[in-house]
Amino acid sequence: MHRTITMAISLVALVALVSGLGGCNKFAVKTPQGFVSLERYRTKIYYKAVSPDNAVITVSAFKHKNKGSLDFWTAILKREMVLQKGYKLTSTQTIKTDDGLEGRRLAFSTTNGSTPYVYESTLFVTKHYIYVVEAASIAKRFKAHRGSIDALIASFRPR
Repeated sequence: MHRTITMAISLVALVALVSGLGGCNKFAVKTPQGFVSLERYRTKIYYKAVSPDNAVITVSAFKHKNKGSLDFWTAILKREMVLQKGYKLTSTQTIKTDDGLEGRRLAFSTTNGSTPYVYESTLFVTKHYIYVVEAASIAKRFKAHRGSIDALIASFRPR
């Protein structure tokens, strides 16, 4: 009986510790409908979700020391994707999360063999972190995922 109580206390302590570690995450998002979070890839600075047709949404956090604005990092990303990786920029737009955090969405097109793909990267810049929300899918399925991608971005909360 004493051993059972000790194990129960240990379990409660472990749950409390793990719950407390959740606060270490650098951002929070809600996994959108039609996607499943891949928990084995989840860290405090990285999140990945996939759909049954292999659309992917990731979120990454990169530490920085309040150097560079949203415009600066948008220009860097655009240059890398177009000039270094050969993607075609198809649109740029300013967006906001549900909490009002302003970000910049860049949409690109590319092909893998003969299959056209859409890749979007949405940037958010805070005093200490640059956050990148990426979404990719074969082009003919991307519109079907638009609502899910927008829902995840709307739910995004830096910590």
